[in-house]
Amino acid sequence: MNKYTELVAHMKVNESFCYIDHNTSPMNIKVTVIQSTGITSKSKPSITDLDLDHFDQVMAINVRGELAGIKHASRVMIPQQKGSILCTASVTGLMGGLAQHTYSISKSTVIGIVKFASAELSKHGIRVNSISPFEIPTTFVMEQLRNIYPGVKYEVLVKLLH
Repeated sequence: MNKYTELVAHMKVNESFCYIDHNTSPMNIKVTVIQSTGITSKSKPSITDLDLDHFDQVMAINVRGELAGIKHASRVMIPQQKGSILCTASVTGLMGGLAQHTYSISKSTVIGIVKFASAELSKHGIRVNSISPFEIPTTFVMEQLRNIYPGVKYEVLVKLLH
């Protein structure tokens, strides 16, 4: 198994979405990895009620999945001395109180991983960045808002985002 197929296999096992743009010519290989790793968190809103087993599960997917993607993509990109890795974090990783602790902590950790990975991999011509979406009425976001504001109509929740 080569490094590319190992990356794809690993990402599938870790429930990650991973888009790889693998353009190849005889003298040039360009690899771009865009990954979005995340599962929703059904944990209670109080830190005192934090379920540590559930916390471990979320961290294993949201954090380990992103880290594994960076690790395996780096193994392909370093010999080429170029590449781009884009990870998906969240505004909830930057600001407290927007989602359950478990999810927010996992996305905050992704932001930290991106900082450390970009510092190391920039020496090899590899860019590592993250995006932190918010205000997009995805199923995940709407589910979170329904938990925070039970009984509020969908249309009202969408207006809260905008």
